[in-house]
Amino acid sequence: MVIWFYVATDNRFDHTQSVSLQLVNQSDGFILTDRMPENVLVRFRGSGKALLTLMSRDKYIEIDLGKVDGSAMFPLDRGMIQGVPAGLDVEPLRIVEPETVYVRLDRLAIKRLPVRFAAILNPLDGYTQVGSVHLVPDSISISGPRMYVNRMDEVQTEDVHFDNLMKDISGTLHLLTPEFETLAYSEKSVQFFADFQRIGERI
Repeated sequence: MVIWFYVATDNRFDHTQSVSLQLVNQSDGFILTDRMPENVLVRFRGSGKALLTLMSRDKYIEIDLGKVDGSAMFPLDRGMIQGVPAGLDVEPLRIVEPETVYVRLDRLAIKRLPVRFAAILNPLDGYTQVGSVHLVPDSISISGPRMYVNRMDEVQTEDVHFDNLMKDISGTLHLLTPEFETLAYSEKSVQFFADFQRIGERI
């Protein structure tokens, strides 16, 4: 595509390019409840040379969140595009996608939750687990939109299986990915330790 533009710079073409989407004036203590698209596809028309120049420029559309109370719908149009050099032989024709952006804000919340050990430890015949599984850390902090944080009461490890255990075991377990994309965990994994001994062995 780039070489073709070089060869045909005197002609005019339509070309779709990516334009970054930027959020400004977001109130302190508030957070997006859902992920926003990072870019908008826009159809431009211009000479091959101008379109090639445009590809290397930082084009963007700003969404002003300063007056958003809870949620808002923002229709996007070509007049919102910034960063196109003045005098460049190119014009935006239309927004390809997304044509509208839905924004919902909620208060930022932070909560500490216990980690639930979900792995399965199966001892070898004649052996047994002594005591409970020890986790480090045994709780983590989560942060994100209050509406999602309040729904959670624990964080779970992956549910892998360990079989034929006959001695102490330790390792690393990943925490399950948050159900909601805008939640963040203070840790991505935990360490675990468990003691296995032969049945009837003195402790």
